[in-house]
Amino acid sequence: MQSRFRISGSLLLFVMATACALAAAPGCLRSPDCNNTDTTCNSIALTALLSAVGTADSTGGTTATWILVGDGGKIYTSPDALTWTDVSPASATNLRGVAHGAAGFVAVGVSGRITLSPTGAAGTWTEQTSGTVDELKAIAYDPNTGTYAAVGGQGGTSDLILTSTDGITWVDRTLALPDQFSKITYTGSEFVAVGRGGVTADSSDGVTWNGGTAGGFDWSAVAFGGGVLLAENGAGGLHTAPNRTGLPNATGSHTAANLESACYYASGPFFILGGDTGTIFTSAAGVGVATVRTATPTDVIWNLTSDGQRVIAAGGSGEVSTSEDGLNWSVSVVGGGSAFRGVAYGLVPTQ
Repeated sequence: MQSRFRISGSLLLFVMATACALAAAPGCLRSPDCNNTDTTCNSIALTALLSAVGTADSTGGTTATWILVGDGGKIYTSPDALTWTDVSPASATNLRGVAHGAAGFVAVGVSGRITLSPTGAAGTWTEQTSGTVDELKAIAYDPNTGTYAAVGGQGGTSDLILTSTDGITWVDRTLALPDQFSKITYTGSEFVAVGRGGVTADSSDGVTWNGGTAGGFDWSAVAFGGGVLLAENGAGGLHTAPNRTGLPNATGSHTAANLESACYYASGPFFILGGDTGTIFTSAAGVGVATVRTATPTDVIWNLTSDGQRVIAAGGSGEVSTSEDGLNWSVSVVGGGSAFRGVAYGLVPTQ
């Protein structure tokens, strides 16, 4: 894959050092996936870094890659979030979420499906053994420990947590909670998972997990940014706290029937919320009534992510919404109309 320009190793090191200096944060070179955003990073520094390395095309360089996953096992890839290519493997088992980490892109779905690709390219996706037939609904990555955490379970019956450091070997960390997890995020210091029946859990290392039920809500979205953990309660309410143990704590609301996704956009800075019927909201800190933004999608927005500049919303009916500022959105239909449930961004080795 060719890119717009080449960047030397010395220039790359200079850009990285400059970005860290601007951010004044030791961990500022973490994954820019919106759900994994390290909010200690200065957004200007992150933008500068991504602009330089996201189009690198030298020996040992990297290339920006977006991945969409969804119903029918569909997987699409794009270098710019504008032009998408179908790279779906043979399996048609529905996929629910995707994350990027050191091992590459890992997508999870129903019947315990896990599929892995180091680059996201066609012909590189390999099916992995999860050890479960329960649905996996979401996945996140911790760059500090190099750990992927996938969550799900059986609705109304049990939770499920699986972790892996290579995307191949998975360890069951299930907590025996009474309902399934629906979403997970990485805050920069810990995983936080939320789900139906009020179930919540956290882990600072991906090995030891603590969980319980909070509020009895069907938590349907979670994100972290600006020192705030935001969760949506499935009934129009926004709850915020410094961490999982502070939930429930109602501080705001929105006008959609329900939210299905949330993301912290550091360049705002604000939270972006995706709801039923394609409604997109922003909220500075999860306090008060969230603001409706210009939006043209008509179906559910299932997932949101960002590279630090652009935000992508994966939605029903094949709708993919794009924004350069988190406020104004355009929509296109990708892949014939199947719902996209997950979206991720990563820098991958140049092909």
